[in-house]
Amino acid sequence: TESLEPWFRALVHWFDEGYALEMIREIISSALLETDQQRNLPTNATIWCELILTLSRKGRPEEALEALLSPASDSLAQAGIARSLVLCWMSIPSHHRTQETLKDLIDLFVDAPDGDMACAMLLRNMLREGDEPSMQLLLQRWATQHPGRELRDDDELYQTLLDCDQTDAWVQAVAATTEPENIIA
Repeated sequence: TESLEPWFRALVHWFDEGYALEMIREIISSALLETDQQRNLPTNATIWCELILTLSRKGRPEEALEALLSPASDSLAQAGIARSLVLCWMSIPSHHRTQETLKDLIDLFVDAPDGDMACAMLLRNMLREGDEPSMQLLLQRWATQHPGRELRDDDELYQTLLDCDQTDAWVQAVAATTEPENIIA
């Protein structure tokens, strides 16, 4: 498979000018899904993130979210760019980000090599914004995805919880995801 780089500049220019947005998004998405992510990861990540950021800048947040939560993003997250996707998420105006889309974003990160780092970035941003409901959703979703509801010592989310004095929030999240009959008093 070829690199996307040679023809990307023209597509981004057309995309930025507002020409054939849907068609260009589909072309880039298809190409990303067909290419070797590891061999072309920096280029692929740049292309996809630029597309999402352009949609957000152009006042098309719903389309930006659709691209962010797409199979192309999932493929890139699994290749190790989950943290870049968090930056894309933060570029979308907060009033367009819902609890449902946040849940879908977290699901992209569960098996990603840098998923814990991405979730730590999300957590720090939520703490800065004072977004308690999103923080609880993040922690509950992460807890349900980890056997035993335990975080490894090398888990960046765990380190962030410690650094930000939020371990109680983790305990509450785990308790909220545990069946009542499994709670040991």
